[in-house]
Amino acid sequence: QGVTTAPANLATFTNDIASFAVSKKLEGEAPAETPAFTYYLTNNDGSGIVADYYLYDSAEGTMADLGEGKEQPLTTDGSGKFTLQPGQTAVFVGVGPGTPYNIREESLKGYIQTLPTVPEGYTGKKVMGDTVETWPFVNTPSEATGTLMVTKTVDSKNPDDNSKEFKFTVRLDDLTYSGTFPQTGGHEPIVFENGVAEFTLRHGQTVYIEGLPAGMNYQVVEEEANRNGYTTAISGDVGSIPADGTVTAAFLNQVTQYIVPHTGGPGVHAAWASLAAIAAGGALLLAVRAKARRKRGGRT
Repeated sequence: QGVTTAPANLATFTNDIASFAVSKKLEGEAPAETPAFTYYLTNNDGSGIVADYYLYDSAEGTMADLGEGKEQPLTTDGSGKFTLQPGQTAVFVGVGPGTPYNIREESLKGYIQTLPTVPEGYTGKKVMGDTVETWPFVNTPSEATGTLMVTKTVDSKNPDDNSKEFKFTVRLDDLTYSGTFPQTGGHEPIVFENGVAEFTLRHGQTVYIEGLPAGMNYQVVEEEANRNGYTTAISGDVGSIPADGTVTAAFLNQVTQYIVPHTGGPGVHAAWASLAAIAAGGALLLAVRAKARRKRGGRT
């Protein structure tokens, strides 16, 4: 999706070692200050790829001027992090043919990613070896906002499960983001600090986080998901905030087994043991009575 072939003057720069390229384009009205966008080059397991790259001016096809005292190539850090400004292309070198890699962009407040169309970026790629592919990222400036809705449902025959509090964490990929979002129905406000918010929900409850910057990527995690006897169906837990729209993260917990109470209550196993004891006692009593009748019959 979105792949292009690198311009000839880029591909032939080091034709024997060039691996792939990442380009940055900004559509719409140019901002007063040129923003820098952050990217992560990772392995399939999420760990960072440390690799060298050269910065080019995309339009001219010439190496970018990094300023006095700065030399090329540059190198990603241990997390695979690198940055691009609009109009720049990073040409990665020395990554061997067949090497798998992924590239994603960290959302930036005030901008919506329009290419690629998924927040995960470009995933499941491999270095071709004979072709230098360029993966374009395109953004549009926007002051639009959207809403993240988180819902909780519990499917259980135990009424205590309906009143249980389930802990949720929302993580935004903008770690500088902070804000408070009031709620209705007596629920406490949702508070973000450094891109993270924590709150609890019971069965049938929903929170609406309105006014998040459009294009910001998010992840919602439930602490009890698929634990403590629950099987959890999840949808919309990862995505990006839509412009002037709402995205829903829904969590459904279904009870798969009965958990013996920790309060010292008998639980289901104790109940079965009691029934078994009663049955055994009844059988013994019947046997004693039958023996007594036989003895009386023998004396007559």
